[in-house]
Amino acid sequence: MSSTDYLSAAFNPATDYLGADDHVINALYEEDEAFVMGMVPDDQFGAAAAGQTARVQAAINNIQAAKMKAAGLQKALASGRVKGAAAAAVSAQVAQEAARVAKLSQAVKTSQARRAAKAAGGTLGAKVDGAGSLEYLVEAPPGVGRLDRIGFTIQNLGGLPVAAPAINAVGDPQIVINAGTGAGNCVMATPQISWAVVRIVGVEITRTINNPGGGAPDLVQITNFNIGGGADLLIQQGGVDLAYFASGLTTKVGLRDFPILRSPNQAFLNVAWANSIAGANTTAGDHIVGFDLIVDVLADDNFGAHLPGAYARTDSLIRRPVGRR
Repeated sequence: MSSTDYLSAAFNPATDYLGADDHVINALYEEDEAFVMGMVPDDQFGAAAAGQTARVQAAINNIQAAKMKAAGLQKALASGRVKGAAAAAVSAQVAQEAARVAKLSQAVKTSQARRAAKAAGGTLGAKVDGAGSLEYLVEAPPGVGRLDRIGFTIQNLGGLPVAAPAINAVGDPQIVINAGTGAGNCVMATPQISWAVVRIVGVEITRTINNPGGGAPDLVQITNFNIGGGADLLIQQGGVDLAYFASGLTTKVGLRDFPILRSPNQAFLNVAWANSIAGANTTAGDHIVGFDLIVDVLADDNFGAHLPGAYARTDSLIRRPVGRR
């Protein structure tokens, strides 16, 4: 049984299911940052300066795909075969693709400008900065009780289709969504940690597609994240794509608040999935999704209290009231 990890498959058009425009633009920005900071080895400097990298090409490919789609839609409109409400819908799609082209083109243009400015003295800068063989990065543990993970497990299977209970069960640490499965939802929850008090820092997911095939993958989103049934900690209403919470990203999704989690309270995630193509079941492989709550331990009955990270200290979370009308 083969599997494809989303992160390993990035920027491969055949397997990149995280390739939404925002994801491509964020990846391009991260590469720009590394280039500007002199973290590109000399043997890769020329290609990065010229924009001949997989991340730049991914953005260009998305631009070309959007242009081709818009051209096809325009051709359909010009033929006169599409009329009435259908014509209005096609026109809206044309405008949407044009907006995609503008957004991606601006990102590529900004990237080119940043790299051109750096490239003026870039080779010398890269050598002085110690990129490549002159610089070594060593990853160390984050510290006592910092960035610990608490795994979510399935709490409620009510949203799963009839055929799924044989695969998924309450208490499972991951959700399996079969290719072609209809729309559904599930509630994930953390266990009660009675021996420690923690502060929530974020959420992280791992997503794999087993035996990917043709067609579009299912759309999987987090629709609510709360503590003990409280307010949604996600700033936007509706779903947030799992790509923003993917394991391995250098930046984490911010939350409306970073509350303290204390037993008997639990953290809850509402997860929903649906076909990405209206009216057609997807066939791009089975989703296997796992969720972790990232926390900073403030006090432990067995190991005592310690100095938490800066992001979890009381003073860093002080808020001032803001009047609103």
